[in-house]
Amino acid sequence: MVSAFDRRAIPANARESGWTAPDGFSLRRIDWPTPADGPARGSILYLPGRGDFYEKYLETLNYWSFKGWRVTAADWRWQAGSGRYGTNAHTGDVSDFSAWVDDLAALWSDWRKETPGPHVLAAHSMGGHIVLRAIAENRVNPDAVILSAPMLGFLTPLPLAVQPAFGRFMAGLGDPGRMAWRVSEKPGTPLSKRASLLTHDTDRYADELWWR
Repeated sequence: MVSAFDRRAIPANARESGWTAPDGFSLRRIDWPTPADGPARGSILYLPGRGDFYEKYLETLNYWSFKGWRVTAADWRWQAGSGRYGTNAHTGDVSDFSAWVDDLAALWSDWRKETPGPHVLAAHSMGGHIVLRAIAENRVNPDAVILSAPMLGFLTPLPLAVQPAFGRFMAGLGDPGRMAWRVSEKPGTPLSKRASLLTHDTDRYADELWWR
């Protein structure tokens, strides 16, 4: 049975390092080694969501390791511990989502060579969007995929054909590098209501704020 887990500390059996993309950019990653008591069941590469950081998922990643998987997670380019694109130290940004697809494809290629199969891609929210896009474009070839709440589109009254033009219009009103919304994941929702949008677990929500 898995022992009690400290969600506010990097586990002693995990190793943080950097992975260098083909253009020289370094992404922060964390790895749990192959179990010492026998061969691994396989390997899982986990990618978090938009504005996320892998510390939020340490408990799950450690559990997968406990169950016999070789586990890796990484922060996306220009998010969390992988640097910033814009001028705001507290927000992430990206010039084009294709940059993330390129990073995933290159990381996947390197990671598959160094880990035992079967190879599984797991991702949350925007990470799920990037994984699905990379698969559709034949950039990755996982043996299995696990996605939680993959970002498949935007809930808006605007027709799909109008959304790109409206996005460009909104980006043109002032600094396009400013925060998309001020305090929460849902525009117009006060900070006091943010927790109810994300989880019913007050302790783990407090963990996220502690890591931030």
